[in-house]
Amino acid sequence: MESALIALFCIALIVFGVFTISDASLSATDAIATAWRQREDTSVEIAGTHISSVGAQTQSAGSIVEMTLQNAGKTELMDFENWDVILQYYSSGSSAGIFSDSFETPTGLGNWVQDAYNDWNTDNERVWNGSLSAHFDNAASESILTLEDAIDFSAGSNRTPETLSFYWWIDTQFDSGEYLAVDVWNGASWIEKGRIRGDVVPSEEGQWLHPVIDITSYQTSDFKVRFRGQCNRNDEDGFVDSVSITGIPNSYNIERLTYMPGTLEDNQWNVEGIYLDAGASDPELFDPGIFDPDEEMVIQMKVDPAVQAGSTNLVTVSTPNGVSASAIFTGSP
Repeated sequence: MESALIALFCIALIVFGVFTISDASLSATDAIATAWRQREDTSVEIAGTHISSVGAQTQSAGSIVEMTLQNAGKTELMDFENWDVILQYYSSGSSAGIFSDSFETPTGLGNWVQDAYNDWNTDNERVWNGSLSAHFDNAASESILTLEDAIDFSAGSNRTPETLSFYWWIDTQFDSGEYLAVDVWNGASWIEKGRIRGDVVPSEEGQWLHPVIDITSYQTSDFKVRFRGQCNRNDEDGFVDSVSITGIPNSYNIERLTYMPGTLEDNQWNVEGIYLDAGASDPELFDPGIFDPDEEMVIQMKVDPAVQAGSTNLVTVSTPNGVSASAIFTGSP
C-alpha cells in the first residue's frame, strides 16, 4: 500500500512538472511572437517614414539656422521632443594678429624677397614705428617686394583672413606715372588693392598714410602681399612701415540641440511651422501640429556662438525611429 502511494505521488509530480514546463514554453513562445510582431510593426513604420531636406540657411547674423523638411513618406510624424537635431558648424572668435613687420634689425627685409632689380632696402630717413622702414628709390623699372612665406587662410586652417594694414609714404617729387602700389595673392593671381601716385592727389604725397584693407574674401592656402614701386631719381623715395595682417580664429562646434516649443534660448530648436508649401507660406489644412505626408515643416535653431559667415556647415535631423535627413549650408554675412 505504501509503495502504491509513493508511486502515485511521483506520477503527480511528473504531471505537474510537465504542465509547468508546458506553461513556461507557451509563455516563452508568446513573448517571442510578441517581439516579432513589434519588430514587424517597427519595420513597417520605418519603411513608411521618409523625410528629405529642402534646404537650410542662416539668419540674424548666423545666430539662427532654419531648415525646411519634407515628409516624403507615408507615416504621419509628431513627438518632436523625441527628435534629434545635431548641428556641426564653424564659429568665429576675436580678431588676432597673424603677421606683423616693422622692418627693424636684425630681421630687416628678412621676411621678404625682392625681384631682380633689388631696389628695396631698410632706411631710417622716414619711419612710422621704431627706427627703420622699407625703402626704395631710383627704381626706373617697377621694383617688387614680396612676402616670402605664404599664410594659410584655407578652410582647413581654422582661421579667416580679416585685414591687411600698413603705413606708406611717397615724396612730393614723385612725377606723373610714378607710384607705390600694394597687391594681394588670391590663390591664382595678384590683385591690386591700393596705389598712391605722384602728381595726382597732392594730399597723398609727403605724409604717412594708413590703409586698412579688407581681405576676408581671400581664403586661400597661399595668401601673400607685395609692394610695387616705380620712380626714376635718387631724390624720389617711397617707404613702407608697420605691415600687419589679422585673422579671425575659427572653432568647430558639434551641438545636439534641445527641443523647445516656445521661445528659443541658445542651442535649442523648435518647429516654426508646418506647411503645404513652405516657400509660399501655404499653411497645413488638416491635423494641426502633425507632420503629415507631402507636407513641409520648417524648424528653427538658435545657436551661440553664431555660425561663421562663409563657412560650410551641416545639420542633421532624425525622427524617433531613426530616419534622418541632412543639409549642408553656408553661413551668410
